[in-house]
Formats: sequence, structure tokens, C-alpha cells
Amino acid sequence: MKKRPWPRLEPQARLCRARAANIVRVLSTVNTMMVGPMLMPIAVRAGLPVIGVAMAMNLFGHGIALSGDFVIQGAPKLTSSAAGVTVGQIIHASIPLVITTGVIATVFAFLKLRRDIAKGVLTTPKKMELKETIVASPAAKIAAVLVPLTFVGTIVTTITMGLKGDDATAFIGGVSLLLFVVIAFLEHRNQAHVAVMKHVQDGFTFSMKIFAPVIPIAGFFFMGSPDVAPQILGKGAPGYLFDLGKALAAHVPLSMVTVAIIVVLVGVIAGLDGSGFSGLVLVGTLAQALGTPVGANIAVLAALGQMGSVWSGGGTLVPWGVLDVAGVTGVNPEELTRRNFLPVICGLAGATVVAIFMM
Repeated sequence: MKKRPWPRLEPQARLCRARAANIVRVLSTVNTMMVGPMLMPIAVRAGLPVIGVAMAMNLFGHGIALSGDFVIQGAPKLTSSAAGVTVGQIIHASIPLVITTGVIATVFAFLKLRRDIAKGVLTTPKKMELKETIVASPAAKIAAVLVPLTFVGTIVTTITMGLKGDDATAFIGGVSLLLFVVIAFLEHRNQAHVAVMKHVQDGFTFSMKIFAPVIPIAGFFFMGSPDVAPQILGKGAPGYLFDLGKALAAHVPLSMVTVAIIVVLVGVIAGLDGSGFSGLVLVGTLAQALGTPVGANIAVLAALGQMGSVWSGGGTLVPWGVLDVAGVTGVNPEELTRRNFLPVICGLAGATVVAIFMM
């Protein structure tokens, strides 16, 4: 039997893709820290409770935007590599799933907020008071103009030049680092090198703490594929995960419905570590292992697993995944995840139904 090609699964490529996904998650956190303080006063003045602001940032930023990842395409690359399909197939399959999950989750959350406001459970502060007067330095004033303009130019360049995947990630990361260094020199002058090194150390410490599980988890689950296992364990190594899938198909009445439910549940469980991306390799490989025996659309099944993993661990369902939003808005992370739980679960349930019909 002819061996199926597996796109770019050498160790270096897998590590690059893992780093790309990590950078996407870090950039999402950075954007939260930058955009959150600017939107808070506007949202509160419009009548939205603080917990509602946090939910909106979670559901739209860490849910809808991060689960699809249509621009940088870090998440679809990891999923497609493990599932044995192209990035384009994953993106195409994930569009209706992202829309379904996002619409259900945000509408459900909005209606729940409206109900709690009407009952008096939630109150909206009439104004936000500053505890101390903040005087902006000249460097801060320059950065307030320079940073937005630079990132707008970055977005335009990324789209016009067609940068995707690792190229888009590297471009955005390089621009961010350059801005960081320039602003540090404007603010700290002769001590800029000290400030730069301190923040770089803090950033690497945060990244390793949050995203380190991606590498061992990726290596472990790649061993389950018959195409990749020989590259890791040696010639003739079996793909135990595929063998398990075939055994399940032979002894358990698997169907489109049961396979879809299994994959999305595994994605949600895999995302509980708080990174969101560490489960993508698992759900991609599992989608191919369980979807092949029942004749399911592997791309749709893998995209569904991606929804479960990213919505769960990307920063909506676990308290340690929403710390950036909770820190910006000042809400309790446990309360935030409790309010996110039902809307997100209903959204994922809706996406599962849609995926079943798509397969």
C-alpha cells in the first residue's frame, strides 16, 4: 500500500510550528493588556458591567479570534500537521464552526448579562475613578501614536504581501520587538539596556511557564501516527494511536456522532492546561485516527477539535487562562470562568451539531 505523504513533520518543523502557536498566544495576551485599559472606560460608560467587559474580551479575543486564527494561522498549522490535511482545508472547515460557536456563546452571554442586570444581580458603576493622577511622559505620548500606527501598517503589510504562518508570526514579532527597543530608549535613555533585558527575562519566564507543555505533548502524540512514529522511535515503529482507533472501530459502534463528540470533548480536556495550543496535535491526530475508519471528513473533525481546545484553554474556561483579562478588568478569574462556562459549552455543542452535518 502506498504510504501517504505527511507534510513537513521533521522535528525542526514541528518545533517551529509550536513556537509559532506560542507566539500567537503571547501576542493575544499582549493585545489584551494594551487594548483592555482603553476599552474599559468606554464599555462601562455605555452601561456594560465590568464582568461583561471581561466576558466580551474573552469571548471575542480569546475565543472567536484565537480559535480561527485566520491571519497568522499558527493554530491551523499545528492541527493540519497532525491530521494530515492542508492548512487551507482546516481554515475552510473551521469558518462555519467559529461562526456557530461565537454567535451562540456571545448571544447567550449577552442575554444572561441582561437578565442579571434586570434582576439587580449585576450593577454598572456610573463612573471610573482613578486612584492617582497619572502624568504621561513624552515617551508615552510618542508611543501612544507610534504603536497604533505601526501595527496598522503591520496588518496592511501582512495582508498585501500575503504573509502567513511562520512568516506572519516572525514579522509581527519582529515589529513588536523593534517597537519595544525604540520605546525603551525613549523612556530610559542610558538605562534602556537594563530595562530591555529585565522585560525580556520576564517574557521568556512567562512563555516557558505557560507554553512548555506543547513540546513534550506534541512529541508524544506524534508517536501515535504510523507516518511519524518511525521518525521518532525508529524504522518499523507502530502507530499505536491509529491501531487504537481501528480497534475501537472494530469493537465499538463508532459513528459520525460519537466520533465528533469524542474529539470535541478531548479538545476541551486537553485545553485545561491553560495554553489552548497544546491540545491541537492531539485532536488532529485523533481526528485522523477515529475519522478514517468511519469515513468522516478529517478536516472538519480536526477543526472541531481545534474549537474545543482553543475555546477551553485559550482563555475562556479555566481561571489560569483568563488571568490577563482578569488583571486588566479587576474581576475575579473564577467568577469570570463561571460566567463563561455555559455560553462556551452551548457554543461548542452547536458547533458539534454543525460539524456532524458537514461530515
